[in-house]
Amino acid sequence: MLARVSSYDWLVSLAAQPLGVILAPIALHAWGARLPLALTAVLVATVCVAAALAPGVRNLRLEQPADTPVDGPRSLREAAPDKATGTA
Repeated sequence: MLARVSSYDWLVSLAAQPLGVILAPIALHAWGARLPLALTAVLVATVCVAAALAPGVRNLRLEQPADTPVDGPRSLREAAPDKATGTA
């Protein structure tokens, strides 16, 4: 599900990019730099706060698999299987 959301995020971001390139100079000439940048900052902050307030995001917890040690492997050598024996 995360991959699907990520792919939609990239699709919308990449599709909206040309629109921003077209509208940015128009907004700059109409209002100057301060107002469009301030509105954009407010929009980004609003989206971030809205995402943080969503129950699915606030309640997200990563579960540790039962057979994985809390510390994880001490080195990559311990994590990689031994080629000769096929064990870690």
